[in-house]
Amino acid sequence: MERKNIYSTFRIAITSFLSGVIAVMSLVVLIPLIISKGDFSVLSRLSWRAFFLEIILLTVGFFLMSLLLIKKISLKRWRVFLAGVSSVILLGWLSIFTQGASLLMITTLSLLAGIFSTFSLLPFSKRPIL
Repeated sequence: MERKNIYSTFRIAITSFLSGVIAVMSLVVLIPLIISKGDFSVLSRLSWRAFFLEIILLTVGFFLMSLLLIKKISLKRWRVFLAGVSSVILLGWLSIFTQGASLLMITTLSLLAGIFSTFSLLPFSKRPIL
């Protein structure tokens, strides 16, 4: 693997993917705050350790999988941003089925959501499958 590929993948993971993740994850904090009309006790119920751990692990999962698929994926900024958004949506969907899970399960799901979001960067086939 060339060093240039690693640096460019890391740069786009930090700039585009992470900004997509933070944009959606900030809604997780802001929506309950808006609904509660400024009652900041809502923030005390949020597990900040798990919150930041999920953000970091989503980015790490995306970075590692995009290094493996560097020849097959297209790293355009808008697609990487949407991959970040889709990874948070996927993590939210997976967390519905694992309510009350341990920190190990949360880390595993965060890595998997980051990994699976990389598949959205694969090029679309214009040929019909059949």
